[in-house]
Amino acid sequence: MPHTWLTRRVLPIAAVISIAASLTAAAQAGPTTAKGTKVELGHTKYGKVVMNGHHRVMYLFEKDGKDRSHCASACTADWPRVTSKNTPRAGSGVAKHHLTVIRHHQLAYYGHPLYYFEGDGGPRQANGENLKEFGARWFVVSAHGKAVKPASKPPAAKAAKVTTHMTSIGEVIAAANGHTLYTLTSDSPPTFACDSGCTSVWPPLLTTAAPTAGGDANAAKLGTVTRPNGDQQVTYNGHPLYAYTGDSAAGDVNGEGSYLDGGYWYAVSPSGDDIT
Repeated sequence: MPHTWLTRRVLPIAAVISIAASLTAAAQAGPTTAKGTKVELGHTKYGKVVMNGHHRVMYLFEKDGKDRSHCASACTADWPRVTSKNTPRAGSGVAKHHLTVIRHHQLAYYGHPLYYFEGDGGPRQANGENLKEFGARWFVVSAHGKAVKPASKPPAAKAAKVTTHMTSIGEVIAAANGHTLYTLTSDSPPTFACDSGCTSVWPPLLTTAAPTAGGDANAAKLGTVTRPNGDQQVTYNGHPLYAYTGDSAAGDVNGEGSYLDGGYWYAVSPSGDDIT
């Protein structure tokens, strides 16, 4: 009589090999643990500030309380929380015992809830520094968890120069480097349709002194207007001027006729009219 009890308990050789291989692979891999957000110091134009492992700069909001955020809803669209569902990692220059996790998995440093800024277009950018939005100002964060102090001596005033450049759509108003300047039809100062994240794509032409004219630009048509964060933006014929990051060289007009931010973007003629 065949020993049926034995045949039922003996696995095929192929199955045994497969199970052994799986166990070996699992042993070699070890347990898997997701890494928490890394917080470290990195260099920017404001000195060493707090940022993540990919060099995205972090901010504090002066309206917040200790370990308590007052930025919610629409605010977090422009200023997303720095979060970590796992234990955060303290990198170079960051005091680990002052790095905590508060509500919504948000990180806080020295009790200040941390945020990113949607207007920062790349690593080490700090376009949100000293920006006033949602009822208070935003600041990059120092190694000791405080707002980075401005330089003791303010920089010398610098006048923006507005000139002209020939392009495929005719002569246009341009920045000193020859890059085309645009206006947005939905802008109506003191209300700006292009603000926050928009300015990372369409940077406003700023000045700290009276702008000057070159080429065929008319000096009498130059002026300035105050943006929501206090910066002085150059105007031409009363219209705020912007550059476009999609233009890579002098004379490019890649932004011409774009419909974004509730209006059309047009280059400007030396007479001050939109080129449509």
